[in-house]
Amino acid sequence: MKRDAEFRFASDDAGYVEWTLERLLAHDSFVWMAERPQDWRRRPADWAPTRYEQKALHGVPVFLRFRRGERRRGLLQTDGPKRR
Repeated sequence: MKRDAEFRFASDDAGYVEWTLERLLAHDSFVWMAERPQDWRRRPADWAPTRYEQKALHGVPVFLRFRRGERRRGLLQTDGPKRR
């Protein structure tokens, strides 16, 4: 992924969400863009539902957004939010 690209992940499987969060938060090149709980609890306006999602949800969906940064001299640098 290029620097400042956005990685999006959605799931209604709590275990899969936990697994994904653990790995992306531990990765030096990704910054979680959420600033408050509603950021992952509500679907962004530009995020279209999938056919699978329309067919059957098995839990509460979670919408995760990460920005790809660039690692330089041991520090993560990105133009996006700097929260993790």
